[in-house]
Amino acid sequence: MKNIFCFAVLSVLVISLSACGSSQAETSSAAVIEAGDAAWNSKDVEAILALYADDAVEINGRGTFYGEEELRGLIEAMVGEFTIDCGNYFVADKEVTYDCLYVITDNGSLAGERYTAVIVDGKIKANIRTERFDPPKEFKIDSTLP
Repeated sequence: MKNIFCFAVLSVLVISLSACGSSQAETSSAAVIEAGDAAWNSKDVEAILALYADDAVEINGRGTFYGEEELRGLIEAMVGEFTIDCGNYFVADKEVTYDCLYVITDNGSLAGERYTAVIVDGKIKANIRTERFDPPKEFKIDSTLP
């Protein structure tokens, strides 16, 4: 009976620790994307680039961009075109899927895109647009972390 009790306590402890680790991974991966969101809106090119791994790839509506030099060109060309609000995070291991709402600077129109990012050691290794959508006028992203 004592062995069963010890096994039960140990099982609960292991499950609790697994849940804590998972929550930290979710927060960490989503936090990288949120940091990019904030850096983008402040038009801080260096802060945006600091979130990417040296050999990162970005795939979006403008094409495929590899490494710091190509990413810098992309970011410098686009950083003033819109503000961004990302949320609706779904984290699975090193991948985080999220939605972004873009407000176009020139005319205030809205656009939406869904991305999947691979986060390795706190850096974006890959960021891939998987879908574009037109948000309804009442569309609002829930940027609250899980």
